[in-house]
Amino acid sequence: MSDRPKLTVIEGGKKEKQFQDLTFDDLLDPKANGGTEIQARKLFNNFPELVREFNWVLSYQKIPMDPKKPSILWMHETPFDEGVRQAFKDPNYHLQFNKIVFVSYWQQQLFHALYNIPWEQSIVIGNSIEPVHVKEGDFQVPSSRNVTKLVYISTPHRGLDILLDVIQSEEFESRFWELHVCSSFELYNRKENDVHFQKLFDRCKEDNRIKYHGTLPHDRVLSLLKESHILAYPSTYMETSCISAMEAMSTMCAIVCPNYGALPETTANYSFSYSYEPDPERHKVIFSHVLKDVIDNWSSNNVMQLLQYGKVYCDTFYRWDVRLQVWKQLLEGVYNLHYHGQQNPEPTPEAV
Repeated sequence: MSDRPKLTVIEGGKKEKQFQDLTFDDLLDPKANGGTEIQARKLFNNFPELVREFNWVLSYQKIPMDPKKPSILWMHETPFDEGVRQAFKDPNYHLQFNKIVFVSYWQQQLFHALYNIPWEQSIVIGNSIEPVHVKEGDFQVPSSRNVTKLVYISTPHRGLDILLDVIQSEEFESRFWELHVCSSFELYNRKENDVHFQKLFDRCKEDNRIKYHGTLPHDRVLSLLKESHILAYPSTYMETSCISAMEAMSTMCAIVCPNYGALPETTANYSFSYSYEPDPERHKVIFSHVLKDVIDNWSSNNVMQLLQYGKVYCDTFYRWDVRLQVWKQLLEGVYNLHYHGQQNPEPTPEAV
């Protein structure tokens, strides 16, 4: 692969760079730590030489593409995202890519239905995590004398308002709980957007049962999940995957969430799921009912068994060492087909 010709890319107002000299910061905001950035950095750092043989588009076009290299579109957004809709206004937009990689089957099916992408052009390679070691004593079983620890890990526009309205209602006055909120657009290096949700953050700070953390380092988020009983996520956002849910499964933190977007696929029946309601008031009623039930029965054998099985499932199928092999097989196959007219076998469905 080292004998590939060097080409020069010129970005407006910037000095010329050889493609081989491009850093991944040209694709990724180095200050952002959202799901897309975490997944891409892991892949790029594991196969630095291989990935440099490709043009990469991470949901949106960021840098000019080398016309001689094979191209990968790694789609993390929904087809309803404005940037995606603008790109796909051109009915031939997808033809420039050798492969389009989706992060869930739910997402893949939507793109096929809305944008008529050929099935053979796409593949699903789900997001991944490192399995979290959980030892006895990482959390306490809640009882009438112990506090049930809830955690919310997402940006505020994805359901924090519903969670606060429910948990601060009279229905939960008699229950012993504390809520940890990790929520800020700083995660995506867009902290200026927090100003639109300051009232929600102030509600958190004014309630002594709620600990507002803003954005935490990833290792602290994992520690918080290990210490918590329930990931309370009344999502109003179409998740295409949800890494927080994966990490909750691996830490044996119960998940209460709606059957919206790819959440049912990600949690794989190991969450306490309920029917999504677009009307906020109806959503609150359903979410409140399910959340109360999980709080009251968290230490039951049924719940404990679900959490244990969910961890086994997550640590088996969502682990990085499995995903990296699927990626390597895919990229080598696309590379060989592009330059030599031959392709390695496609990754099997069981592997992705």
